[in-house]
Amino acid sequence: MRTREYAGRADLRAMQRLVQEAWAVVGSKNERHVGDVAWADTHIPGRQDEFRRVLFEEEGRVVA
Repeated sequence: MRTREYAGRADLRAMQRLVQEAWAVVGSKNERHVGDVAWADTHIPGRQDEFRRVLFEEEGRVVA
């Protein structure tokens, strides 16, 4: 497993895919929705760079 900093829209989509996969397994018990991930990325215009986001990847796939 490796970690790396968030790098933009492609990472946002990868994070949303991870949430979709979680929903497929546990349904509404999952704490997040794909819309939550997008909202968190844009809810404070112009300040996205102030928030540190790290992706955990395994074999090229985001896992956390």
